[in-house]
Amino acid sequence: MENRFKSGEISERIYNNYNKVIKILTDNDITDYRNKLISDMKNIQDEEKIKIAFIGQYTAGKSSIISALTRNKAIKIGSNITTEETTNYEWGGFYLTDTPGLYTERKEHDEITIECIKKADLLVFCITSDLFNPCTLSNFIKLAFEQNYKNKILFVINKMSKEAGEYEQLKENYEITLNKSLSPYTLDSFDVAYIDVKDYVDGINECNNNLIEYSHFNEFKEMLNNFITRKGQLAKLTTPAELIIYSIDDILETQYNNESINNGISILNRLKRKIVYNRNKAKIECEQILNNAILEFNINVNQILNSIGSKDIEKYDEIYINNMIEKTYNSISSNLENVIYNSQECLDDEIKDFFNSEIVVYYIENGAKLNDSKFSFSKVSKTEKNLYNEIKSLSQKGAKVIAKKSFNGATNKFFGSASEASGSFIHQGVKFVGNKFGYKFKPWQAVNISKNIGNIAKCIGPIMSIIDIGVTIKDAIDASEREKEILREKENFKNEFNKIINQIEEEFIEQIQDFLNCTFNKMIDNINNESNKVNFELAKKNTMVKELIDIKKELIDLKSQIDMHNIR
Repeated sequence: MENRFKSGEISERIYNNYNKVIKILTDNDITDYRNKLISDMKNIQDEEKIKIAFIGQYTAGKSSIISALTRNKAIKIGSNITTEETTNYEWGGFYLTDTPGLYTERKEHDEITIECIKKADLLVFCITSDLFNPCTLSNFIKLAFEQNYKNKILFVINKMSKEAGEYEQLKENYEITLNKSLSPYTLDSFDVAYIDVKDYVDGINECNNNLIEYSHFNEFKEMLNNFITRKGQLAKLTTPAELIIYSIDDILETQYNNESINNGISILNRLKRKIVYNRNKAKIECEQILNNAILEFNINVNQILNSIGSKDIEKYDEIYINNMIEKTYNSISSNLENVIYNSQECLDDEIKDFFNSEIVVYYIENGAKLNDSKFSFSKVSKTEKNLYNEIKSLSQKGAKVIAKKSFNGATNKFFGSASEASGSFIHQGVKFVGNKFGYKFKPWQAVNISKNIGNIAKCIGPIMSIIDIGVTIKDAIDASEREKEILREKENFKNEFNKIINQIEEEFIEQIQDFLNCTFNKMIDNINNESNKVNFELAKKNTMVKELIDIKKELIDLKSQIDMHNIR
């Protein structure tokens, strides 16, 4: 069976569910909500869709790869220049952008493609098995390293079947040649796919599994999937998913022939949206802290790199590097604790204000009769009474009761004991951060990170020898060779620093997501559970409600999959 492109599959399922909701609303003549959802989705569509631009040599098969991914046979393909302008092809909620070839001696093509590169979320850079010529190599190095697009590039070598030999041996030979061409840079900066899209297309058309396998195109799709996930672009899909979920919630509010239940569900939905807003705000602030810390770290690294080849490098010894990493760690940890503490204080205050608002106070006061023994309960359903009592309980205890429910399943995991989990919702969150981050994040003591620091220390020796050579026999060496050696050591040095900061970043990302899951996300789940108790009762009598609930459930599951892979 053909490997599926998971990111594309998730996106496709979100938009399929959107189409289902539109059909349900059309069939049931619910035009106001239908038109609003269509308008809202249209407003976010272009902005939120992930844009992947295919760039590179004009005969490298960019259009063919897009055609194979989308199964769109109308895309023009040929050995000459066939793409005169950028064209977006929709695929499962993504835009795959076909561009004119770079470096074709047609300036207008370069300008069009360069403008597309600036707007793209990710880039797929395509060359053929003939590899670089001097012009394309020079421009690729400029794009990837000097303009710093390397973190957005997935590198594709197409038309592998042109060369005779075993795939693995060809791949190894290409890697050696490419590394030599890119020196002092290396292929380690990129994900690299070696494919033959023509073999893949022929294999599909002829139902020839051997050709499909030999093309290695499915491996490329899996690599592209992982690339999108790892670069955080999958998170863009949360916006349309949330928008459809909110629309379903709004529709369900109108489906009960009971004012009390309608008002109760509306209150829960508003409460949930406040928590979602505060969660997203905290998440963005955490991302900003990480980004700022990484930027500052890289500035310090560049200072060290710029000193290579001069006497200034002597002051950047292992002690200095350890202190720099420890300072970065402490800064991230402290700032994240403050953000999380403040975000929970803010949420606690907002929830208190919400439960003191007119709509909630009216609902609580007007519904008090539901618990009056003198009131005729023949007119009151169990669902209505339970919903009222749940909201009343929330209004009396605010965030604490929501948090208590949220933390019940996670107390032992994150706080060590029940006594440690006592206290307010806010203090629980801070204690969580203090315990988890303080224990987890001591990178200068961690095995893998210590190993990377040791690797940096090993780089210092060769760097110092460059200085010695430069000072003692300066006139006897070739300046260009010395410059190449300095560039090589700079790249080695930078790669080791990148490993360290990437690992620190990954550790913090994991713990931030753990925190969001066991606080905000758990609170949202608990509110959803209360709403579902009411919705499931109505679904027994209303087919449309059941269909909408099923769609909502799938969207929540898809959103959880996205959240699991993304903090950034």
